[in-house]
Amino acid sequence: MANGDFAAVRRVLDVGGGDAVNAIALARAHPHLHITILEIPATVAIARKRIADQGLTDRITLCEGDMFRDPFPTDADCVLFAHQLVIWEPHENVALLRRAYEALPEGGRLIIFNSVSDDRGDGPLMAALDSVYFASLPARGGMIYSWHQYEHWLHEAGFDRAAITRKSAAAWTPHGIITGIK
Repeated sequence: MANGDFAAVRRVLDVGGGDAVNAIALARAHPHLHITILEIPATVAIARKRIADQGLTDRITLCEGDMFRDPFPTDADCVLFAHQLVIWEPHENVALLRRAYEALPEGGRLIIFNSVSDDRGDGPLMAALDSVYFASLPARGGMIYSWHQYEHWLHEAGFDRAAITRKSAAAWTPHGIITGIK
Protein backbone atom coordinates (compact mmCIF):
# COMPACT_ATOMS: atom_id res chain seq x y z
CA MET A 1 0.00 0.00 0.00
CA ALA A 2 3.04 2.24 -0.23
CA ASN A 3 1.58 3.61 -3.48
CA GLY A 4 -1.57 4.82 -1.73
CA ASP A 5 -1.85 8.55 -1.08
CA PHE A 6 -2.02 9.13 2.66
CA ALA A 7 -0.34 12.56 2.75
CA ALA A 8 -3.58 14.51 3.32
CA VAL A 9 -5.13 11.82 5.55
CA ARG A 10 -5.05 12.00 9.35
CA ARG A 11 -7.32 9.17 10.55
CA VAL A 12 -7.77 5.82 8.77
CA LEU A 13 -10.49 3.26 9.43
CA ASP A 14 -9.12 -0.16 8.42
CA VAL A 15 -12.26 -2.25 7.87
CA GLY A 16 -11.62 -5.93 8.54
CA GLY A 17 -8.04 -5.08 9.48
CA GLY A 18 -7.37 -8.56 10.84
CA ASP A 19 -4.22 -9.00 12.89
CA ALA A 20 -3.13 -5.36 12.25
CA VAL A 21 -0.50 -6.14 9.63
CA ASN A 22 -1.68 -3.30 7.34
CA ALA A 23 -2.27 -0.84 10.18
CA ILE A 24 1.23 -1.45 11.53
CA ALA A 25 2.78 -0.97 8.07
CA LEU A 26 0.79 2.23 7.54
CA ALA A 27 1.71 3.59 10.96
CA ARG A 28 5.40 2.91 10.29
CA ALA A 29 5.29 4.45 6.79
CA HIS A 30 3.18 7.48 7.77
CA PRO A 31 4.01 8.73 11.29
CA HIS A 32 1.21 11.33 11.17
CA LEU A 33 -1.56 8.70 10.85
CA HIS A 34 -3.86 7.39 13.54
CA ILE A 35 -5.51 4.11 12.52
CA THR A 36 -8.62 2.40 13.87
CA ILE A 37 -9.19 -1.24 13.01
CA LEU A 38 -12.78 -2.47 12.81
CA GLU A 39 -12.64 -6.23 13.39
CA ILE A 40 -14.55 -9.11 14.96
CA PRO A 41 -13.85 -9.72 18.67
CA ALA A 42 -12.00 -13.01 18.17
CA THR A 43 -9.39 -11.30 16.00
CA VAL A 44 -9.08 -8.14 18.09
CA ALA A 45 -7.14 -10.01 20.80
CA ILE A 46 -4.51 -11.06 18.24
CA ALA A 47 -4.28 -7.54 16.81
CA ARG A 48 -4.03 -5.97 20.27
CA LYS A 49 -0.94 -8.06 21.09
CA ARG A 50 0.75 -7.31 17.76
CA ILE A 51 0.10 -3.58 18.13
CA ALA A 52 1.49 -3.59 21.68
CA ASP A 53 4.55 -5.61 20.61
CA GLN A 54 5.25 -2.93 17.97
CA GLY A 55 4.83 -0.07 20.47
CA LEU A 56 1.97 1.48 18.50
CA THR A 57 -0.90 1.48 21.03
CA ASP A 58 -0.91 5.29 20.94
CA ARG A 59 -1.53 5.34 17.16
CA ILE A 60 -3.56 2.22 16.41
CA THR A 61 -6.85 1.58 18.18
CA LEU A 62 -9.27 -1.31 17.92
CA CYS A 63 -13.03 -1.27 17.49
CA GLU A 64 -14.81 -4.58 17.94
CA GLY A 65 -17.67 -5.12 15.55
CA ASP A 66 -19.17 -6.83 12.54
CA MET A 67 -18.57 -4.75 9.42
CA PHE A 68 -21.97 -5.70 8.01
CA ARG A 69 -24.03 -4.95 11.14
CA ASP A 70 -22.26 -2.61 13.52
CA PRO A 71 -21.79 1.11 12.87
CA PHE A 72 -18.55 2.27 11.33
CA PRO A 73 -16.69 4.81 13.47
CA THR A 74 -17.25 8.25 11.94
CA ASP A 75 -14.06 10.02 13.00
CA ALA A 76 -11.91 8.86 10.06
CA ASP A 77 -11.18 10.88 6.94
CA CYS A 78 -10.13 7.71 5.09
CA VAL A 79 -11.69 4.24 4.98
CA LEU A 80 -9.45 1.37 3.86
CA PHE A 81 -10.52 -1.99 2.51
CA ALA A 82 -7.33 -4.03 2.05
CA HIS A 83 -7.77 -7.53 0.63
CA GLN A 84 -11.31 -7.47 1.95
CA LEU A 85 -13.60 -7.02 -1.06
CA VAL A 86 -12.33 -10.12 -2.86
CA ILE A 87 -14.04 -12.21 -0.18
CA TRP A 88 -17.62 -11.03 -0.69
CA GLU A 89 -20.28 -11.12 -3.36
CA PRO A 90 -20.97 -7.96 -5.38
CA HIS A 91 -24.10 -6.92 -3.43
CA GLU A 92 -22.17 -7.30 -0.16
CA ASN A 93 -19.34 -5.15 -1.51
CA VAL A 94 -21.79 -2.41 -2.50
CA ALA A 95 -23.31 -2.53 1.00
CA LEU A 96 -19.86 -2.18 2.60
CA LEU A 97 -18.88 0.67 0.28
CA ARG A 98 -22.17 2.44 1.02
CA ARG A 99 -21.53 2.09 4.77
CA ALA A 100 -18.07 3.59 4.27
CA TYR A 101 -19.49 6.46 2.22
CA GLU A 102 -22.00 7.24 4.97
CA ALA A 103 -19.26 7.21 7.65
CA LEU A 104 -16.92 9.55 5.77
CA PRO A 105 -17.02 13.34 6.02
CA GLU A 106 -17.41 15.41 2.86
CA GLY A 107 -14.07 15.24 1.04
CA GLY A 108 -13.18 11.96 2.81
CA ARG A 109 -11.36 9.27 0.89
CA LEU A 110 -11.98 5.56 0.41
CA ILE A 111 -9.10 3.31 -0.62
CA ILE A 112 -9.50 -0.24 -1.91
CA PHE A 113 -6.34 -2.35 -2.13
CA ASN A 114 -6.99 -5.74 -3.74
CA SER A 115 -6.02 -8.11 -6.46
CA VAL A 116 -7.72 -6.80 -9.60
CA SER A 117 -8.44 -8.22 -13.02
CA ASP A 118 -8.50 -6.18 -16.20
CA ASP A 119 -11.76 -4.69 -17.40
CA ARG A 120 -12.45 -7.57 -19.82
CA GLY A 121 -12.19 -9.97 -16.87
CA ASP A 122 -9.94 -12.37 -18.76
CA GLY A 123 -6.54 -11.48 -17.39
CA PRO A 124 -3.92 -11.20 -16.27
CA LEU A 125 -3.27 -14.90 -15.76
CA MET A 126 -2.60 -14.58 -12.03
CA ALA A 127 -6.03 -12.96 -11.52
CA ALA A 128 -7.65 -15.95 -13.22
CA LEU A 129 -5.71 -18.37 -11.02
CA ASP A 130 -6.66 -16.40 -7.88
CA SER A 131 -10.33 -16.49 -8.92
CA VAL A 132 -10.17 -20.29 -9.05
CA TYR A 133 -8.95 -20.21 -5.45
CA PHE A 134 -12.00 -18.20 -4.36
CA ALA A 135 -14.35 -20.39 -6.39
CA SER A 136 -13.03 -23.50 -4.65
CA LEU A 137 -13.44 -22.19 -1.09
CA PRO A 138 -16.25 -23.84 0.86
CA ALA A 139 -17.79 -20.42 1.59
CA ARG A 140 -19.96 -18.68 -0.97
CA GLY A 141 -18.89 -15.60 -2.87
CA GLY A 142 -15.66 -13.86 -3.65
CA MET A 143 -13.43 -13.62 -6.67
CA ILE A 144 -10.92 -11.31 -8.28
CA TYR A 145 -13.11 -8.50 -9.58
CA SER A 146 -12.25 -6.07 -12.38
CA TRP A 147 -11.30 -2.42 -12.12
CA HIS A 148 -14.59 -1.50 -13.76
CA GLN A 149 -16.63 -3.48 -11.22
CA TYR A 150 -15.02 -1.65 -8.30
CA GLU A 151 -15.58 1.71 -10.00
CA HIS A 152 -19.21 0.83 -10.69
CA TRP A 153 -19.77 -0.24 -7.05
CA LEU A 154 -18.18 2.95 -5.74
CA HIS A 155 -20.50 5.02 -7.91
CA GLU A 156 -23.48 2.92 -6.80
CA ALA A 157 -22.46 3.55 -3.16
CA GLY A 158 -22.54 7.33 -3.72
CA PHE A 159 -19.04 8.29 -4.88
CA ASP A 160 -18.83 10.63 -7.89
CA ARG A 161 -17.42 8.87 -10.97
CA ALA A 162 -15.15 11.84 -11.65
CA ALA A 163 -13.56 11.41 -8.20
CA ILE A 164 -12.70 7.70 -8.65
CA THR A 165 -9.15 6.81 -9.65
CA ARG A 166 -7.23 3.61 -10.29
CA LYS A 167 -3.56 2.85 -9.91
CA SER A 168 -1.71 -0.40 -10.54
CA ALA A 169 0.49 -1.52 -7.67
CA ALA A 170 3.83 -3.15 -8.31
CA ALA A 171 3.45 -6.73 -7.10
CA TRP A 172 3.88 -10.22 -8.43
CA THR A 173 0.10 -10.58 -8.39
CA PRO A 174 -2.19 -8.10 -10.17
CA HIS A 175 -2.91 -5.64 -7.35
CA GLY A 176 -4.49 -2.27 -7.67
CA ILE A 177 -5.51 0.75 -5.66
CA ILE A 178 -8.94 2.22 -6.35
CA THR A 179 -9.69 5.51 -4.63
CA GLY A 180 -12.98 7.36 -4.27
CA ILE A 181 -13.53 10.82 -2.80
CA LYS A 182 -16.83 11.72 -1.15
